[in-house]
Amino acid sequence: MFARCHNIYDHNFIDETQAHALEEAVGEFMTFFRESFPQATVPIKMHLLEDHAVPWAKSFHVGFGLLGEQGAESIHAKFTRLSLSCTAIADKL
Repeated sequence: MFARCHNIYDHNFIDETQAHALEEAVGEFMTFFRESFPQATVPIKMHLLEDHAVPWAKSFHVGFGLLGEQGAESIHAKFTRLSLSCTAIADKL
């Protein structure tokens, strides 16, 4: 169940269909967690998933994968590749 959540929120870009699927997956996962562990408190990362992942995805259309160091490195690598591919273009300005 958590894998379904992770596969959605780890995408770089999230459309409205994926945001809706994330909302369903998170609800299913949190229901399972609460029913399986009724005495447990909700860890902070689960709180973030339950209360903030879907609004984040709907507002910014990106997943949490862009927030961490790996996401930043991924974006940096893409900009570097783009920069290198444009270095041969003469600046006509």
